[in-house]
Amino acid sequence: MPNFRPNLKKKSEIHAGSKYYDIASAANPTAMAALMKLVPTSQILFGSDYPYVPIGATAGGMTRLGLSAADLQMIGRNNALALLPRLKV
Repeated sequence: MPNFRPNLKKKSEIHAGSKYYDIASAANPTAMAALMKLVPTSQILFGSDYPYVPIGATAGGMTRLGLSAADLQMIGRNNALALLPRLKV
């Protein structure tokens, strides 16, 4: 429907930006660059597809993305704790 086209991109970006994303099997430069253009680092979570993909594949991929130590800490731990505060030790 042509009358919806002007708002479609804007609405889909708003909807996508309100979600959280895990990087299971996607910690590679291309996928992460696309994701980080869509959402802030605060909405990205470490995830694993273990046992299908070794945890080291995702964790190792994260270290090769050129992210700051603060971003790695957010993705690897802090963002999940913000969503699930009862897990804080």
